Amino acid sequence: MEEVEGAEGTSCAATPPSTRPPTPEGPCCLSPAAPAPAAGSGHGAAGARRNPSSPRGEISTTLKIRSLGREAAANELISERLNHWKAAMRERGEELRTAVEEWQAKRSGTPGTPRLSAASAITTGFLDGTHPIVDAYELKVRLEHMLQRLRALQDAAATARPTQLLPHLWVAGAVEANSLHLLRQLGITHLLNATEDLLLPEPSAGFQCLRCPLRDVEDEDIERFFEEARRFIDAAAAASGSALVHCHEGKSRSVTLVLAYMMQTQDWSLRRALEMVAAQRPGISPNAGFMGRLGALEERLRGSQTVRVKRTKPEPRTCPQCGVVAGVSQQSLLVHMRTKHGAAAAAHEAR
Repeated sequence: MEEVEGAEGTSCAATPPSTRPPTPEGPCCLSPAAPAPAAGSGHGAAGARRNPSSPRGEISTTLKIRSLGREAAANELISERLNHWKAAMRERGEELRTAVEEWQAKRSGTPGTPRLSAASAITTGFLDGTHPIVDAYELKVRLEHMLQRLRALQDAAATARPTQLLPHLWVAGAVEANSLHLLRQLGITHLLNATEDLLLPEPSAGFQCLRCPLRDVEDEDIERFFEEARRFIDAAAAASGSALVHCHEGKSRSVTLVLAYMMQTQDWSLRRALEMVAAQRPGISPNAGFMGRLGALEERLRGSQTVRVKRTKPEPRTCPQCGVVAGVSQQSLLVHMRTKHGAAAAAHEAR
C-alpha cells in the first residue's frame, strides 16, 4: 500500500504519537489524541471538523462502507476490488498490531527490551523502513483514498446499467447488455438484440435470445418486428422472468420496439409511452422513420395520433458502381442498378 501524504502536504506518519499508547485490538482501534495545533496555524477548527474519531465522522464512514457493500453485491467488478482492499487493510492491520505491541513493550520497559526514548517516540514514521505507528488520522486518510477509488468504479458501473421500464421489461445499449453477470443479478432471462452485428451470448450463458436484424436508418421497416418482439417479451413475463431489449446505444432501435410493446400491451398512447421512457432513460431518439411507424401503429390501435412526426429530408442514394444519384429510396437505387448494371444489381440485392 502506497505512502499517503497528509492534508497539509506533510507525511501523515510523521505525526507525533499520543502520550497515551493505543490499544492492540487492531488498526480501527487506534485512536490516540491528536496533537494540539501550533499557535497561529489557523488549522485547529479544520482539524476538529476532520477528526475521524468524532461520532459524525464515524457514522459518515460507516454509511459509505455500507453503500459500497450494497453496490458490490450487484456488481462483480466492484465486489472484486472491494475484497482486494479488505484483504490489504487486514494485512496492514496485522502489521500495525505487531508494531503497537512492540512499541508498548519498549515504552513499559519489559525486561530484555530497551526502553523507548522520548526522541524515538516522537520520530516514529516511514523514515527507517520499519513498521510505523499509524494514528487514527492516517488510517482515515487511507480509508478515504480507498473509498474514492471504489466510488469511481461505482460511478462507472452506474453509467452502464440497463433501464427498467416495466417489471418484466428493460432497455439498454451494447455495454449494458454485455454485462451478463449484472443481467443475472437483475433477473433478466431473455435478450432481444435489435442489431445486425452485435453478437448474441453463448448458449451456455443461459439466456433466451432473439435477434431482430435492424439498421438505424429511416427507411428501415422496423414495423415487421413489432409482433415478434411482443411475443418474445410476453414469453419472458410468462416464465416469471424479464426481457432486455438492446441495440448499440439504447436510443433508437431498441426504444422503438419497447414503445410499440407498451402501446400494444399497456393501452398507452404514443405520447404517454414516450414521456415515460424518456423520464427513465434521458437521451432517447428514435429516428424519424421509426417514429412514423409508431404513429401508424398508434392510429391503428387508437384511431388517432398523439405525436406529430416531422420527417427529415431523405439522403440521396448514390449508385456504388457509377456514382450517379439514383433517387432517395432504396427501391429507386435498385431500379437504377438493374437497368444500368445488371450483374452488379443482383450482387447488391444479395447483400
